[in-house]
Amino acid sequence: MTAALTELTAALAAAEAAALARAGQHGEALKVLAAQADDQPVVLDLQARVHAQLGDLAAADRAWKRVLDLRPEDPAALAGCALIAEITEGRRRRKPVPVLALGGAAAVLVLAAAVVLPIGLSGQAEVTPMATATSSPPVTSGVVRPSAAGDPRLAARLGELAETLAAPGIQVRRAERELRIVFEDGLFQPGGNRFTAAGRRALAEWAQRLRGAAVRVTVLGHGVALPGGPASGGSTVALGRASAAAAVLAGPGLPLSAITVATAEQAEAPFRGPDAAARNRTAVVLVAPG
Repeated sequence: MTAALTELTAALAAAEAAALARAGQHGEALKVLAAQADDQPVVLDLQARVHAQLGDLAAADRAWKRVLDLRPEDPAALAGCALIAEITEGRRRRKPVPVLALGGAAAVLVLAAAVVLPIGLSGQAEVTPMATATSSPPVTSGVVRPSAAGDPRLAARLGELAETLAAPGIQVRRAERELRIVFEDGLFQPGGNRFTAAGRRALAEWAQRLRGAAVRVTVLGHGVALPGGPASGGSTVALGRASAAAAVLAGPGLPLSAITVATAEQAEAPFRGPDAAARNRTAVVLVAPG
């Protein structure tokens, strides 16, 4: 396993463990983290936070010190060790340690930099409520009109990209400054990030069109509609799908470390209608000129 894939696996495990910890299942969270390599700072930092929430400050201190062995200037680990030292020495009262201190509502993993796992991740399996259609119109001819920003050079570049990326079974949808690549059939089996045979083949074949292109790529994972699911924040299943798709897209000229992986917001599901459940088990690829 390459270093990038090891980091990706660790990040996904941390996302799962964070969801378990937020649900009060601290023991299960620690089991998930214990199965990962002990040289991944994102795993060690979360271990420290879970131990601290359980009141085991010694274990938290060990985990954060291990982070500092790997990244001596890590700000979270430095702050955690300092806090534990002050508590141990009686200079500060205990206070809750958040499971995750960084992030926003839409879980984003930037694989080229430090991994940030936001609080908004849900631990449920398929959590996207009622799917809605995207507002970006399909690009059927490959000709893209100028964006609202009125940049003719950007419009021309988007048009070139649309021609390059168009393929059977693919919808190329125009946004303001990027293209949304939507696969007409779902890519994944129900309940997780395992591809269907046809889905993996379609993604791998389309990925060849990205080779050598000067672009920025973001992969958005999607789930299916479940009544009563969260209204925002994405899901770990969607994040796993985005990560699995990124691993297929990566290759010569587009390393895994150059792809941003995210879980889409619930309102961003690409399809609606009677067949939306199967079609929304997918990943949408955002492509912007580099």
